[in-house]
Amino acid sequence: MNPISRMMVAAVDWSGLRTCSGSGEGLPTAFDALHAAATPESADAAYWMIDNEVVVQGSLFEAAEPALAVLLSLSGEFKDGPRLRALVELVQQIVCGVPADLEDRSGNTELGDRCRRQAREGLTQFYGWLLDEDPSVRECALLIIDAVDPDRARKQSVLAVVGATEQEPNIRRTLQLITNRD
Repeated sequence: MNPISRMMVAAVDWSGLRTCSGSGEGLPTAFDALHAAATPESADAAYWMIDNEVVVQGSLFEAAEPALAVLLSLSGEFKDGPRLRALVELVQQIVCGVPADLEDRSGNTELGDRCRRQAREGLTQFYGWLLDEDPSVRECALLIIDAVDPDRARKQSVLAVVGATEQEPNIRRTLQLITNRD
């Protein structure tokens, strides 16, 4: 793990943050597992170690915000393959999420908005993912961009280019849904 990511993980009291299971104390191990993943199976296992804690069925927990920061810091290290696919899907799940009922009751009603604002720092990375050879990475990138890019004109211009070149049926459907909603 790069020194910045390692520092970001170490700077957080994960055990003091709410997650689906109660506490985020296992998240540093999960980030290490994602970073070390060498196979699709190990990347999937690390994905679920993070996903099942910070975002469950679209519901965000308190640990999602610092987890997103760590994921964004790792994004430059993962150029392709199962680690990138897992990371991109985690980012997409977080930025498209809404606070869990527990977070709402705790007064953490702006959690989703804060995550989306934080993710805007990675916009150039997300647009770059639209060129990835993996269709699942490209599809998640579309959903991330849709959720976080406040520049509607830029988003529509890029989506028009993607729509003119993209051949994957699932991505074309996702693109159509986004375009129709705008």
